[in-house]
Amino acid sequence: MQRKEIRLALLDLLVEFEPEWVPIEVATTRLMNCGDALIPGLIDCLTDYDWCVRHLTINLLATNRPHSDVAVSHIIQRVTDENRLVRAIAIERLNDFGSLAVGAIPFLEGKLDREDEYLWIIAVTLIVRLDPSRTHLQADIRAATTSDNPMVKEVARNFLLKL
Repeated sequence: MQRKEIRLALLDLLVEFEPEWVPIEVATTRLMNCGDALIPGLIDCLTDYDWCVRHLTINLLATNRPHSDVAVSHIIQRVTDENRLVRAIAIERLNDFGSLAVGAIPFLEGKLDREDEYLWIIAVTLIVRLDPSRTHLQADIRAATTSDNPMVKEVARNFLLKL
């Protein structure tokens, strides 16, 4: 399966399901016949003009570890994507790559302005996971447990529970 065919398969999934709710198991099954072309094809799709394709691609790459570890630097670039949902899924799924994602820290530091509180909390928690010496950020994470935004509160609480 070539990049174009992988993109078409992703678009078929996006027509069938909402972009944020494509069952990864279904997507993986449909792309099973891609073989060695899957990861390079998905990496190519990270720069697709359709944000839904980029969003689904990040999820698929994070699910296909360790084969997709070569994609980490490409996923890191999506932290600055023009689409908020793509930025969010990139930050969220970089957690799956553990220490391989340490190169994301400079990009994540650009999200520390709190303009978008959800992007801020997922960026801060990922920075601390990747660099535990950044203990000064833990106070900010603790403070986020009182946020008015329930998603921010949940991310902060879950992070602190795992400390």
